[in-house]
Amino acid sequence: MMRVSKILAVLSTLSVLAGCATAEQPAPESRMSPSARSAQSATSSQSTVVGNQSVPVPAAASMVCGPEIGESLQRQLRLGHEPEGASSWDGKRFECTFRLPDGPLVLVVLAHGSQAAAAQSLATQRSQLAGARPIIGLAAFGLPAAQADSGVVLFARDAFTLRVDSTWMTPPIGPFERSRRDFAYSIAADVIACWQEHH
Repeated sequence: MMRVSKILAVLSTLSVLAGCATAEQPAPESRMSPSARSAQSATSSQSTVVGNQSVPVPAAASMVCGPEIGESLQRQLRLGHEPEGASSWDGKRFECTFRLPDGPLVLVVLAHGSQAAAAQSLATQRSQLAGARPIIGLAAFGLPAAQADSGVVLFARDAFTLRVDSTWMTPPIGPFERSRRDFAYSIAADVIACWQEHH
């Protein structure tokens, strides 16, 4: 059952790629929903000051709080509207929280100096996560990845790590009655699909 759900989640990313392919070119405002316009505006202009330097949020980080993931959540949870995320950025850590009917979903992207540093960060995060084990095969997209039954999924790609945390959500989640782990994985898979499309 678990293997089937993973395969279905991987295949579902194909539908996300169509949206990701145009994500770098903003859609005309007249064709965007109010929530998509709001999310795009919030994430495209966000920056923070570190020392005396303004550090803009990387696109790979801000997209986890943008319309691609909002649309994925709306589709997977059969919501009547696209949810909006609340985000923060400190120059290295981008965090986005979606307040959903089943509870809050938190996505965290950490920006590192190199691919090796990102892989090491994932290993460290995995060691601190009770019950974490590697994601292997097709489900890992050829990337370092791990998951825990508590509802945390980790991926590393290029100089970034992704953490999708559904531990505050009440299972079964959504109309498809997913576990925390499976739901977190499905959202992480959509993020990775967009990252792979953009790189």
